[in-house]
Amino acid sequence: MKTLKFVYHFIIEADTKHSEEDLKNKILELFRLFFLNFFLVIIIMVPVGILRLKFNLHPQGVDLPLFTYIVINIIIIPIIEESAFRLTLIYNKIFLSISTMIISFIFISYLITGELISPANLYLRLLYSIAIAVILYLFIKVVPKIDSFFSSFWVNHQRLILYFFVFLFVAMHIKEYTFPLQQLPVVLLILTPKLVTGLFLSYTRMRLGFTYSILLHIIINIVATGLIFV
Repeated sequence: MKTLKFVYHFIIEADTKHSEEDLKNKILELFRLFFLNFFLVIIIMVPVGILRLKFNLHPQGVDLPLFTYIVINIIIIPIIEESAFRLTLIYNKIFLSISTMIISFIFISYLITGELISPANLYLRLLYSIAIAVILYLFIKVVPKIDSFFSSFWVNHQRLILYFFVFLFVAMHIKEYTFPLQQLPVVLLILTPKLVTGLFLSYTRMRLGFTYSILLHIIINIVATGLIFV
């Protein structure tokens, strides 16, 4: 119950103290967060499943070899998504540049190829994304006032930062569905589990640290991938 209270406070106030607990207690809290998130997502999946059936909306499959699919879902995606959407919840110019690079790559990929996992123009997409991140980093480094501005903005607008990156996390998954524009509100409702999970991962990053948000994401994806093959 204490963990639920802390998460609720975090969602409302976008504020939490970094845990000073030892490794054992952090691991225990990590698993409490996993089970709490799992319980809430399972409850939400009931109406989500009804909406999927009613509007015939189902995630697009990715045609990959089984081993490649598992590695991407369990290892690569958690690291990439946490680096993009959770790393920079605590301001640092390097964190912001890394997040910007990955988010840029995601949106440039969808803009150029229409999908994220595609070999088409891969090096060009990487080059654009790295260039954007390097320019941003150098700009912040060369102009100290910009660094100070970002630092104070993150401190004074933590709630805005939190919900902005959670929204981006949810928005990235919209491309998993093919639907007419008028069904966008329905798709957003279907993505409610992503919203809940995004908030739990954000809390974990702020409360326990970046490594723990990656670990939680990996555990969530292991269970989700396992359920697909059950």
